[in-house]
Amino acid sequence: MGRRTDTRGVVLISALVFLAIVAVFLSIASISAIANRSNAANAVRTSQVQLAAEAGLERAVYEVWHRVWQNYPGFRTMDAYRTRLGALGLANGASVRLTATLPNHATYAVTIRREDRPGAVHFHVTSTATLPDGRTRRTLAQEFYVQGGLFKGFDFALLTNNANCIFCHTKVYSLDAFKGPPSSGSPWKKAKVAALDTLLIRANSADTLVAGTIYTRGRFLNKDGTPITDPTTVDVRSLLAPGSGNIVDQAPRPLSPVDCASVGACTPNQNFYYHYPTTQRVKKWFGGQWPDGELPDTFPLPLPDDNGNRLIDDAEWNTAVSKSLQGLDPDNPPGVIQGGVLVQNPTGLTAWPAAGNVTRVNSGTRGSYLLDGSAAPLEIRGTVFIDGDVFIRGRIRGEGKIIARGNIYVLGDLVYDCGLGAALQACDYANPDAMPKFALAAVGNILIGDYLTPKGGNITDPNDIDPGKATTRTVCKKRKKKKKCKKKSNAGSSFTMSEITLFNRAELLKAIADPGYVPRFYRLRPGDPLYFWPISDKEHGDKYSDFATLKRNTSVCASKTKKGGCDRLLSASEVNAILNRAVVYDLAPKGLSETALKRLWIQSVQQNPARAPGALRTDGLLYSANAIFALARSANKYGSKLQGQWDLRGALVAADTGILVPGGITIYHDYRLARFLKIRNTGQVRLYRSHWRLQ
Repeated sequence: MGRRTDTRGVVLISALVFLAIVAVFLSIASISAIANRSNAANAVRTSQVQLAAEAGLERAVYEVWHRVWQNYPGFRTMDAYRTRLGALGLANGASVRLTATLPNHATYAVTIRREDRPGAVHFHVTSTATLPDGRTRRTLAQEFYVQGGLFKGFDFALLTNNANCIFCHTKVYSLDAFKGPPSSGSPWKKAKVAALDTLLIRANSADTLVAGTIYTRGRFLNKDGTPITDPTTVDVRSLLAPGSGNIVDQAPRPLSPVDCASVGACTPNQNFYYHYPTTQRVKKWFGGQWPDGELPDTFPLPLPDDNGNRLIDDAEWNTAVSKSLQGLDPDNPPGVIQGGVLVQNPTGLTAWPAAGNVTRVNSGTRGSYLLDGSAAPLEIRGTVFIDGDVFIRGRIRGEGKIIARGNIYVLGDLVYDCGLGAALQACDYANPDAMPKFALAAVGNILIGDYLTPKGGNITDPNDIDPGKATTRTVCKKRKKKKKCKKKSNAGSSFTMSEITLFNRAELLKAIADPGYVPRFYRLRPGDPLYFWPISDKEHGDKYSDFATLKRNTSVCASKTKKGGCDRLLSASEVNAILNRAVVYDLAPKGLSETALKRLWIQSVQQNPARAPGALRTDGLLYSANAIFALARSANKYGSKLQGQWDLRGALVAADTGILVPGGITIYHDYRLARFLKIRNTGQVRLYRSHWRLQ
């Protein structure tokens, strides 16, 4: 028989090994459980200390924003913000340290240091939180900025307070129109047009087409001032099908009105809105969401107007320029203009010069400048601040902005050039990415064309200029090859003066309604009377005898009807109070005489043999917080080469627009420029916060 093998030792060893393995696993599980409990406890502490530190940051928000505006009834301007912040004990350069204990017994200590900058107040904030154990701490740092919100007006092809003469024979498209007909596979971006106060049209003969949306907040009126109750019947068409976000065909559609007085009816992507909400109403009734994009409430000056006086004072100008030149303003890198013909202080010019007296215009320069790119293009880059007036025409290359402290006068065609070197080349507008970018912004006004000739005057006579008051002038006409001259009472004004009286009336009524309102009035030139149009039920006047004058120590009728009688009589003391807080802008140039200015325009257009008859051409963004005046006279009545037409490829944005283009204006909105000119509205300040970071 064979021997039997004894396996008891093997079984014992296996059992011992198994028990050892179990012991190891049990040990690992025990250690893991302890570690998990520790990690969980650490995670809880980390979360608690993080939330406590964030609570400190939120306390800082309360201290530098909500507490500042408690019980403040006025407009939230930067000047008001700085004043109230100082009254609470946080002066420029000072710091404050605040502590608090939270319900879970965690504590935080938050430090806020104030640093004033041009157009903004900067806060350096640190918050350190500590848990009751005394060991768990966390420090967060964050930067706060209080400054004006970014002006969104350049999302519009046309944006103004009151649109009247401009809205007849008008065509508005986006730049996509140069790419060919729209389709569902190749749609056009919609263009946007808005009037904040009044949209006035000739209901039956407007002949207006907008490839997009029209927005109104105030009155929608016929030319006689009567309200239009049914927008579907007017002679204005849109290419936007209601409910569509862009343009997919070229079928003209009647306006489909949406009344935003009813929140539920104010849906996006419509082609006509009225009673479109203000910022305050959006916050209160629309949950902070704009129904179809933001529509600004006001037109801020191109530079921060910290004290809210509607002027850019020396300190405000110098601060903004210095910030740009030092590279501290990413919105406005320091710029330069070269090429073309550049003339500093062109006083005394009687003709366009063949050569300039400077070779470049650096940002921050003082004095007025004539910029002529008609023979060789003007080359611009960055932001060029000019402390004076600007007179400009010709071709433009590069990407840049001009911000003038005075007025800007466009004295001829102003178009992009896409050539290289000395070779000139027209741009392909179907390929906008390859084109220049250009913006003109005036602290004063922008004037395009011959704004000086009186109604019925001679557009080729540089001396035929609206005198600014009723006077006697000599008028000469050719009849049967003979020239006859006679003296004529100049009871009539220019179109420009008629528009001035309307703008001044609107400002006067606002000043009457709000004793804290700072009105802005216009004059043709310093020393002229402050005229306004007093008649409430007539579109406008063109005779000086019909205008009212606002002057000190004199009572005046602010509003009356055509049939007579005064609805609102201002006493002398009321007039004085309004004038004491008012600001006045003059249209007259400081670097040239008005006669020389008109002569340059005549040489540029009427007497320029190289210029064929046709529409005035303007490329780029035009912006003024005050007024833009533009005139393209008709061929029949005035013999104008412009034939009453204007072709604008960019955008037209101004508080007041006095536009006379009887042959029609066509605007192609250059949406590339929507964020090109960045303007902060210091009359509507906001709090901005950066991302927090661990320290």
